[in-house]
Amino acid sequence: ITTPFALLWNLPGLAARVLYPDLANADMAIPTLIASLVPNIALGLVVVGLLSSQLSTISGNLNGVATIFTSDIYENVINRKASQKEIVRVARTATFAIGVFMIVFAYLVPLMGGAVNAYLTIIAIMDMPLFIIAVVYGLLWKRANWQGAIGGYLAGSTVGAIGQFYYQLDFNVTTFITAGVALVLTPV
Repeated sequence: ITTPFALLWNLPGLAARVLYPDLANADMAIPTLIASLVPNIALGLVVVGLLSSQLSTISGNLNGVATIFTSDIYENVINRKASQKEIVRVARTATFAIGVFMIVFAYLVPLMGGAVNAYLTIIAIMDMPLFIIAVVYGLLWKRANWQGAIGGYLAGSTVGAIGQFYYQLDFNVTTFITAGVALVLTPV
């Protein structure tokens, strides 16, 4: 049922390739199409719609990350006897810190080869160790504990970041390395 909709994601890129064959940056395909083909009044509505959708997504992400950090990590691991006032302060601090991180990351996206490469890099470094720990050890190994999970995740992510940014490894190699390190070090 969803396959035809997946094809729709490819149409703007294909159209930009035909209409603008000399377009150097693939990330500029949709902005170029919108700016050149949409009339000015509709362009304003499109830009406002894009901005509002991005702002609501960012707001939801900030709220989600702050809630997860505050509820799952701070309240359950760091300070089990935290007052409501302290929890609100930690949530606000986490929101601010994650917001600053998101801004810095947005400036690093061009240095990582564009939006797609940045997204794949984050998946390789941050998501693959979490997937290994949650699926392999969380579901299949009853002796797994939170210390091993955190240690395996941090080790896998750290090794992945070093491999990606220092050694300039390929996305696929980084993904296998982060998975392997998390797989080996979590039970240790």
